[in-house]
Amino acid sequence: MSDVVQTIKERLSLVEYVGAQVPLRKSSDSFLGLCPFHNEKTPSFRVFPDNHYHCYGCGAHGDIFTYVQQTQNLDFAESLRLLADLANVALPDRRAGVDDNYGRLRELVEAAAQYYHNLLLSSAAGAEARDYLAQRGVTDATRERFQLGYAPNEWNALERYLAGKGYSVAELAAAGLLVEREAEGDAPARRWDRFRHRLLFPIRDRKGRLTGFGGRAFGDAMPKYLNSPQTALFDKGGTLYGLDQAHAAIRERDQAVIVEGYMDVVVAHQCGERNVVAALGTALGERQIEQLRLLTRRLILALDPDAAGEEATVRGLEVALQYLRRAVPRATSTGRIVHEAVLDAEVRILSLPDDKDPDEVLLEDAERWRQLVATAKPFVEFFFDRARRRHDLADPKARMAARDELLPVLASLDEIERQHYLEQLATVVKQDVRGLQTRLRALLVDERTRRVPRTDHGRSVADSRWRTADGGRRTADSSRSNGSGLDTRPAAADNYGNAAGSQPHRDSSDGATAIPEAGATERSSGRHSFNREDATDSSLARYLLAHPAWLAEPEVTGAIDLVEDPSCRALLQLASAHYARFGKLDAEALLATLDPVLEELLRTLIALNISAPQIALSERQTASALGAVILRLRLRELNRRIQDNRESLMDSGGGRSQEDLKLLMTQHHALLRELNELSRSGARQSPL
Repeated sequence: MSDVVQTIKERLSLVEYVGAQVPLRKSSDSFLGLCPFHNEKTPSFRVFPDNHYHCYGCGAHGDIFTYVQQTQNLDFAESLRLLADLANVALPDRRAGVDDNYGRLRELVEAAAQYYHNLLLSSAAGAEARDYLAQRGVTDATRERFQLGYAPNEWNALERYLAGKGYSVAELAAAGLLVEREAEGDAPARRWDRFRHRLLFPIRDRKGRLTGFGGRAFGDAMPKYLNSPQTALFDKGGTLYGLDQAHAAIRERDQAVIVEGYMDVVVAHQCGERNVVAALGTALGERQIEQLRLLTRRLILALDPDAAGEEATVRGLEVALQYLRRAVPRATSTGRIVHEAVLDAEVRILSLPDDKDPDEVLLEDAERWRQLVATAKPFVEFFFDRARRRHDLADPKARMAARDELLPVLASLDEIERQHYLEQLATVVKQDVRGLQTRLRALLVDERTRRVPRTDHGRSVADSRWRTADGGRRTADSSRSNGSGLDTRPAAADNYGNAAGSQPHRDSSDGATAIPEAGATERSSGRHSFNREDATDSSLARYLLAHPAWLAEPEVTGAIDLVEDPSCRALLQLASAHYARFGKLDAEALLATLDPVLEELLRTLIALNISAPQIALSERQTASALGAVILRLRLRELNRRIQDNRESLMDSGGGRSQEDLKLLMTQHHALLRELNELSRSGARQSPL
């Protein structure tokens, strides 16, 4: 299949393909245009002649396959068929039976949906559901569009119907349509239809494929709302109701409105507001955010105004604030550049009036709904309003609690917004802005190092915690495809690209093979320029490219975040994602996904590894040497934290309260203690 993909790439020009949809102009070694993945006025989207693209505004990147998938809402198999047809490339026959089970389940749930829909439209049993929909203002056309249905108040009606269509009990259970209970004591085994006497909302994925159902109970049945269970088709945490019909409008308007209920979505689309989706009765999750992130960075949460709705809003905001972030550089007062994670999205909260649900507002006055969307508050103001309700701000202790609740929210903002809301916070909690800045700076310093890998005092990074998932010790060759990290050299070369008979470079201290510091070899390379005074970044990069199995280790993932060189850090993050996806590191496959800057860097690192011969290290030597590099990264970051704290202390003139000064001094001494402990534990680690 990889040969087919490569042939398609060779036959199709990405520049021509994109240029048919996006106006492009020649600019240096690439073609420049407005990004199709986000709204912009200044072009930042580049398409390169070697068939890859990169947007320097939103970060979208990839090849012709990823471009087709994202712009046409297709999965890889669908994009492969489309592009193969364009390139006149024959695809190999798929193995018979690979998709038989999925295909059978999809046919089954479609048959169930049609059965439920027919009952709603024309059965006597469905009269109550029809009356309910009419009372809620749902038209006949909308019932058809969303294929709404009714599950009869019987224990086995669906089972009998589908059995007549040739489906087995096991298949119905696998699709989540039957509940089975084993025999227990004197009670016999039982099974029954999952949905009974409920209005049914078929749930589809973004490509329109039916995956499950949501059911609203009539009468006093509990729970009021019931979803399909997790199945091979249905994934509640990764599904947004209505996304199949909303994704085009979301992309067109560059905005998504998230509501709580199925009926809210149905009525919103009926009223022409087709950028509305629902989170299946739960707070937004990471995988739901990811689906929206591919379409827009502008989110509006319009959840119910009751306590449960507010709690769901808070949980959804926490996920969004954590997931929709990017690193931006900031200069400290001494001129040093640090990177802070700030929100890379516009998130707003729509306040519903008079305890009404969205569908009620829409049916009463659709124009009022549009005004509410247009005037939705920034999420920060939602948190300010919430703090005012939760805390008696006349009480000094309550003001401190409100301060501690709001500062982490402000930490997610960029510098300009942060300063604006700091002044507002100072007014609310009656504290000096400079004192709040001190606390916020401490939060930001902690945030930059929150994922720093920790070791128990006196224990090496190479200790027993470094194990494979099955509990075995990891070896130097544990996941290499040809004895090396990257598949870049001929078979005649050894593990690091040495020609047969070449001698490795050996460190005389303990027999460990050493990778020379990058600065020594790079001076003649004429390529990417690392910090010559501190080769820690390049050492980590070269080591992980030679030993990619370590990319799967959590401590290494945390260490990558501490890399100072931005290109080096980005390359290692992409390499880590590549390894996680494919279980190996393939140089050509990785190079095909990189922009020119990162491609040059990867080629430089590969060349450096080849030009400085080494042999494969033993397990102990590998872990010890890599541990030493991570130790240097941690020491470097810890020294920076200390310097940041020292700057705060030096800048602690007028306006600082005694409480703030005490906080700074306590933090400063704690950092110094950690530095001393880390230095002592590092003395027992082998050098790289």
